Amino acid sequence: MDAPKNYAGRDGLFVGSNFNYSTVNASRNNWTFSDVKLSINDVTGVANMAGSMNRNSDNSSWTINTTLNDLVVRTGTGAGTSRQNYNSGSDNLSSLLSSATNGTGVEWKSLDMTLSNGSSSWDFGGFAMPDMGHLNVAELFFRSNFGGASGLIFDAWYKSDETVTKYRHVKKIVTTYRWVKRNGKWVKKYYDVEKWVKEAYQAPKYVGDTKAYAHMNPVPLPAAAFLFAPALLGFLGLRRKAKQV
Repeated sequence: MDAPKNYAGRDGLFVGSNFNYSTVNASRNNWTFSDVKLSINDVTGVANMAGSMNRNSDNSSWTINTTLNDLVVRTGTGAGTSRQNYNSGSDNLSSLLSSATNGTGVEWKSLDMTLSNGSSSWDFGGFAMPDMGHLNVAELFFRSNFGGASGLIFDAWYKSDETVTKYRHVKKIVTTYRWVKRNGKWVKKYYDVEKWVKEAYQAPKYVGDTKAYAHMNPVPLPAAAFLFAPALLGFLGLRRKAKQV
């Protein structure tokens, strides 16, 4: 199953200056997963996603390495969504992620990602509220209808460490004055007024997004594996700490 074509980061990674569709659809901003594995420590909840992918514009090979922290368990959808910090003593990750119950899965509150092609490297963090209005920076949960299909969805949002100066107009209270006549003389009278003013701010030079279907495949305990859907090339794994290398 492919992620919907009108989504940024479909079946891989999107990295561009913004999420406008003129950039989302540009091949130079998009990568497709080739061999990507996500391992979740079922004691700490910390995850690592690493592997290789190809940039769509030139088929060049890149590596991705991401650490995801602060795991949260979620159930339900919309106003009925419930979230709680992951507890290894009471939460069973394999059971959660194989439940096929709409909205059930896990989220991470923070992440760090490095994207590299051998000669250059980019560093990214994760978008959190209030940057994009999300309660998380990455999630892995079951969705009953995503682009006309159902399945386990991996989704993440990134922002580069490198910033650029941008401008915006905001309403602010500013002090101004007018000339008034007092006792036969013109004097300045100061007062406050709300005005639209132009201000500079720092914004990420690049933003990124990942969207892909995942599949949970049985493997010898105590591990469970996931497979990214695009051409069945990449995969995600869920492993105990003792089994990680």
